[in-house]
Amino acid sequence: MIETPRIVIAGASGYIGKSIIPKLLEKFPNAQITALSRSQQKSDDPRIVWKACDLYSLKSLEEAIPTHVDLALYLVHSMGPTAHLDQGSFADYDLLLADNFARVIKKANVKQVIYLSGLMPLTTDLSLHLQSRLEVEETFAQYQLPTTIFRAGLILGAEGSSFQILLKLVKRLPVMICPRWTQTLTTPVDLNTVLMSIASAAMGKEHVGKTYDLAGCQSLTYVQMMQETARRLGLKRYFFTVPFFTPTLSRLWVRLITNAPKDLVYPLV
Repeated sequence: MIETPRIVIAGASGYIGKSIIPKLLEKFPNAQITALSRSQQKSDDPRIVWKACDLYSLKSLEEAIPTHVDLALYLVHSMGPTAHLDQGSFADYDLLLADNFARVIKKANVKQVIYLSGLMPLTTDLSLHLQSRLEVEETFAQYQLPTTIFRAGLILGAEGSSFQILLKLVKRLPVMICPRWTQTLTTPVDLNTVLMSIASAAMGKEHVGKTYDLAGCQSLTYVQMMQETARRLGLKRYFFTVPFFTPTLSRLWVRLITNAPKDLVYPLV
């Protein structure tokens, strides 16, 4: 075990990134963490160095990432547009960012890369969202990075964007017409399981080259999750499922009810 592991976290200011840092410091008390985010952050902990980094820029990445890295966590999932590629889709952004990161982190002789991907169903008919996650996995493989992949679906936690949307729908609507996409089975997993799994695999040579599915014990539809949320909140809610209601209309409806930004709602739906 390396006494002072050098850790880089891309997407450190996000939902998972903020939560994983304490877990890593608990496991590696002497770690030196370089936390990358789009805007400058501050920390009172001398073990954490926040760096504002533009992942679209190789130069910015090269300046932010140390010359030697023991562990790199890639927690970046592009959802919205950017001035750099205003004609591109979120899949285009994901691929470009992953390629840039892979190029620079390979030069740092990284010993392990951990990527949080999406849970893949047993079908070749993947959504654009999951196709994008798979492309990122393949990008790291093409650069022959020592990668450990965790795949998760909906991650349930208080600050999770998907969960917040679900919560607002349940709180604000006493009656809901639930379109076809809300009846698709998914396998949610709680945040703590994800964090413990990542921390457990960190700096573990036996996990390099492995892919792990992170899932709860039961598959549920989005409707069932809303029903259970209403029950836990003590709210009387009525859900009516229908075999139609296009994704386009659903996006507008979810955005209107939850006030969530378009760039988050559209890819998720």
